[in-house]
Amino acid sequence: MTDNEINLPLLETVKRSFYFVFSRLSDCAKASSFWFWLVFIEILLGYPSLSGSMDTAQNMIKLASSLLISVASAGIGAEICRNIIAKDNTFAYFKPVFTERSLRYWGYNILIVFMIIVPFVLLASLIFYGFGLELYSRGIMLILLLLSISACAMVGCRLYLTLPAQAMDDKTMSLKLSWRLTKGNAFKVFMGIILMSIPGFLAAVILGTISAMIPGFDSSSIWKILFTFLTLAISFFDACAKASFLSHLYQYFTFYADKVSEAE
Repeated sequence: MTDNEINLPLLETVKRSFYFVFSRLSDCAKASSFWFWLVFIEILLGYPSLSGSMDTAQNMIKLASSLLISVASAGIGAEICRNIIAKDNTFAYFKPVFTERSLRYWGYNILIVFMIIVPFVLLASLIFYGFGLELYSRGIMLILLLLSISACAMVGCRLYLTLPAQAMDDKTMSLKLSWRLTKGNAFKVFMGIILMSIPGFLAAVILGTISAMIPGFDSSSIWKILFTFLTLAISFFDACAKASFLSHLYQYFTFYADKVSEAE
């Protein structure tokens, strides 16, 4: 850590982020309600599944659902960011919350994910083909791949200040500035994202375990619909939790931005 680096208090930031989500569950529900029911109805319209002979159609439906969920997460994320940073408390049930800000938020998120995935694919290709697959055991290969995706994600996390910046119409926060402000904090930001994902991950594991214990689950539409409902709730809670963390990151790093500027 040098004089021109901002030292992120990780645990305090995570604590504040979780406090917002758990103390404002009703607001999170309001921010998510429109998208929740839109995605849920979209899933129900394709229920029960199309016949096995229409695999291409099924894949297209799954792709459309994934795209809709990513757009929904951006809409929710932008609203949560504005609520935390700008104190813009305009939440209401079933209010469509996808604006130009949400579109920019979604676009930057896709860009950052792309910037993480491309280097990982190159590294994975190098591991598999460059060094020769036969040289490694399956366990070593898995470890190398996990290290590769973690390293790429850790680098990409330094660009995440641009997401709440889009929600705040902050045109000064570029990818370059986000990279400069988060210097020396890549591991902390990465761990923060991981920690914020833990409640959703544990809930999903518990839900999956319960579904595996229910006799006849695969043949019951009612059980599937119920568990789809709960899975979506977990997914959107996770979106709120991560948006809360990114908002608090943005507040902290922009507050101390002058420290970096003066040191340079």
